[in-house]
Amino acid sequence: MRCPECGHSLIGVSDGAPCTECGVVSDSSEREPGPMPTPGRLVMRFGWPAIAGAVAIGAIYMIAALQVRALENAFVTLGIVAAALLLLVGPINTATQTRLLMNRLPRRVRTAPLLALIPRNVLVPMLAGLATVPVNVAIGFGACVGGLVLGNGKIGG
Repeated sequence: MRCPECGHSLIGVSDGAPCTECGVVSDSSEREPGPMPTPGRLVMRFGWPAIAGAVAIGAIYMIAALQVRALENAFVTLGIVAAALLLLVGPINTATQTRLLMNRLPRRVRTAPLLALIPRNVLVPMLAGLATVPVNVAIGFGACVGGLVLGNGKIGG
């Protein structure tokens, strides 16, 4: 049990009593942040856009490798879906999930400024989201180049 304001241990402090460190009164629901997600759940929370984008890219490769003329229009659709997942949804999802995890931190830590006047609970998720952009751009660029090569019949046909 921790104080939601300062993070000080409240073991032995009764419900409704103020924190011995900062004096903030909190109830038992605020003192427990809840269980930490399992590693597998964290991978799925953070990685689902990349996984879905990879599946869409794999579908593009399969359509190109099979050279099914009836599905050639699916290239564009799957390409747009993969790009949207990798470039738009991925960073937004990362920032959202980082913000949810940061809620486990004490209030003083979450709201303390990290750079100048931007609170950590805004800046850290924003930086985490931006950090996923170069990786997703590299994956998407590689998929586009591969799709163009396959689509032109230079591989597999």
